[in-house]
Amino acid sequence: MVDPPPLLRPVEGPVVSRFSYGRAAPFRPGRRRIVRLSAPPGARVAAPCRGRVSHAGRVPGARAGGVTVRCGPWSVTLTGVDPAVARGRSVRRGVTVARARAAPVGLGLRRTADAFGYVDPLPLLRAPSPARRYEPVGPAPRPRTPAPVAAPVARPAPVAV
Repeated sequence: MVDPPPLLRPVEGPVVSRFSYGRAAPFRPGRRRIVRLSAPPGARVAAPCRGRVSHAGRVPGARAGGVTVRCGPWSVTLTGVDPAVARGRSVRRGVTVARARAAPVGLGLRRTADAFGYVDPLPLLRAPSPARRYEPVGPAPRPRTPAPVAAPVARPAPVAV
């Protein structure tokens, strides 16, 4: 079995609700197959892994949409979002795939071939890389040109008398 991929945290907000899932009773009240992360409306939601978008659109029974990225044998689902990518598109980890809605953003991880193969994504999350800020460095240096060398002066050769 292939281990789950390391995941990039899709939003910067704190955890609102944790994963609570039991394979023996997956639909018991109070069970959660996802974690919820706080995010302000309109916040950028990043792809947690590199892969292909297998779903982007409405989620049945939900007020907001969702995006699912297939990362090898794993599927990562983001809910509570407005998708910004189309189904079938290849994405790199960290690119914007959606914008957050008013609700927290849900993050789920499942073995694609196993309908009940949900895994807690929290231990796999890495913090997003801080935005790099580059300081202006001024104009590019000019190449140094060697100082001009004076041409030798032609002097008449001494004449013997």
